[in-house]
Amino acid sequence: MDDERVAELINKTLHTKPANGATHWSTRGLASETGISKSTVARYLNAFHFMVFQTKAHLSAKTRALVEFLNDSFTAHREGIDADDSSW
Repeated sequence: MDDERVAELINKTLHTKPANGATHWSTRGLASETGISKSTVARYLNAFHFMVFQTKAHLSAKTRALVEFLNDSFTAHREGIDADDSSW
């Protein structure tokens, strides 16, 4: 799966709510909304330590730091900057 689809999954998980009025995303709901298989969604949510029933306010500091790092890395990748370069 490419970086764009992972970013879409993360952004949808953190910044949107399901259209069916639910208060949080389910793995199946995210899978159908993004077109990614439910097992792949579950693997990524687990890898990033997301619990779909938690809102951004309840994410741990470690998870928030990871999300910020990923956002910076995706932006750097798109702009052609080496994310490991400490000069930026």
